[in-house]
Amino acid sequence: MALRICIGGATGWTGSALVAGVLMADDLELSGAVAPKSAGRDIGEVLGRAALGVNVAASVALALKAKPTDVYIDYTHPSAVKANVLTALDLGVPAIIGTSGLSADD
Repeated sequence: MALRICIGGATGWTGSALVAGVLMADDLELSGAVAPKSAGRDIGEVLGRAALGVNVAASVALALKAKPTDVYIDYTHPSAVKANVLTALDLGVPAIIGTSGLSADD
């Protein structure tokens, strides 16, 4: 069974590279994508690919509730990452933080 991955910031420079990496891996599946400005659109089409059947969600909560997910990866913005990760953890989904610029309090 493939590890199901949701990527926050999926349309950004690094997030889109992560999406591509997940799509190339035999043991990974893209279960969700978060990018508020592209919400409701298919992530494949947003990134200039064929449709993938994964609609971009406006929030982490919506993405993680839409499809079962094993891991959430955050590559968003320092102002959003803490809330995103706490949401994932509250929903029982482990999180990986790639976003830089967090404060010591975060």
